[in-house]
Amino acid sequence: MNTKMNSEEDQPLHVKSGVVYKNTSDGIDLHLDLHYPVSQPSIDAKYPVVVYTHGGGYCGGSHKLHGGMSRAAHGLVKSGFCVVSVEYRLKNKEYNLDVLIRDCVIDAKDAIRYLSKHPSLCVDVDRLFLFGDSAGAQIAMVLLLSPPDSLPGAAELAGHQYTTIAGVSWYGPCDFQKKQLFSPDGQSNCRDRWRQRIFPRGTNPAQKKQMYREISPIN
Repeated sequence: MNTKMNSEEDQPLHVKSGVVYKNTSDGIDLHLDLHYPVSQPSIDAKYPVVVYTHGGGYCGGSHKLHGGMSRAAHGLVKSGFCVVSVEYRLKNKEYNLDVLIRDCVIDAKDAIRYLSKHPSLCVDVDRLFLFGDSAGAQIAMVLLLSPPDSLPGAAELAGHQYTTIAGVSWYGPCDFQKKQLFSPDGQSNCRDRWRQRIFPRGTNPAQKKQMYREISPIN
């Protein structure tokens, strides 16, 4: 367990960092960091958990807490929560240029399934809260509003249940079907800026509609 100090706070974050929750089909390890209220959680402790998914347009960003997110984590940890920040695949050369938003959501779901599978991590997955900013806010809201078994991911994590209580979306996309929501002048005839991150080339119109709906929290 590492103890990290934040220059803007006088209390340390007790961090269990670099926990590998799954290995992708591309051979990439994905990690999560757990920020606990105490340095050594007792084996029977069960902390309510806040899962944080970072922003970055699905092609950038990091799960490592800094700035405002670090301050938010401090406040939650001081209130008795365990804050779990999740790494998910990004659409870039470091991960895979074929990554879709759906993959990002599945990774985050698998992180929660991993928490459920491993009670030794001392989190209560039946008191699960979600928080994210921008792209991470969209992921957080899909996690909040969809059942645990939807969007299946790693076979070894299948069937592990959890209960979501509430979530916070900080300026997250909510309906990808309405292009005007992403246009500065609110026009619906604008270019769809998200299409290459939602479905691959060759997707037929019926599949496109389903894929838009699947990752739109409003649905």
